[in-house]
Amino acid sequence: MTLPDHQSVQAFATTWTQFCTATHLLGPTPGVRERWAAGRTQYAVWAIRIRSDAVSQRVALLQDSLRPWTRPIPSTDLHVTTWVAGFPTVEPTLDDDIHEDALALQSAALGGQSSFRLAIGAANSFTTAPFLEVHDPDGGLARIRAALEAQGPRELRFAPYTPHLTIGTATANHLVAPLRACLEPYRRLPTIEVQVQCIEQLRFDAARPGARLQTHHTVRLS
Repeated sequence: MTLPDHQSVQAFATTWTQFCTATHLLGPTPGVRERWAAGRTQYAVWAIRIRSDAVSQRVALLQDSLRPWTRPIPSTDLHVTTWVAGFPTVEPTLDDDIHEDALALQSAALGGQSSFRLAIGAANSFTTAPFLEVHDPDGGLARIRAALEAQGPRELRFAPYTPHLTIGTATANHLVAPLRACLEPYRRLPTIEVQVQCIEQLRFDAARPGARLQTHHTVRLS
């Protein structure tokens, strides 16, 4: 078992406290997705697909418990986002557009990176989605993000980066208390170590809720 580092433990403790002090989940709000997409379709992220039977079993167990409040993420779409790229285009106009050439440069920058471990841990939750905590014992995830950042443009984020494996997404503005009670028994699960062999550029239809992730490009790590 890989022991999480102190910094990530503290960060996830803060996330859990923030979740517990909220009263309601934040489910889908009519019109928000449409305003975000602004007529665009494909959205791109760099991510690590998680292909681990042990992790999948843990996720399935939690998803069964959480069905009254969340829409489960399909097992084939389980992933850890490493970098939010944006809407790919050859003519960027909005601040969350990204030129296809920039994505190609990021891909090239990832080519020299080495394989590393991640540790998938306990249950936690944002107000929008429950997740499993993800720890970076080798610092590999941090190196991947630094390589992507060096090629720009800047990552457009609305909250600090917190590596996680989403279990499901809130279906409505449910009360937090029942979901919190359901997650509590899973707050001290041992970590499951996974080896990261590649980084994938995933794309999905931003205009369609629940759209499946499609692998657009794969970079193998040495």
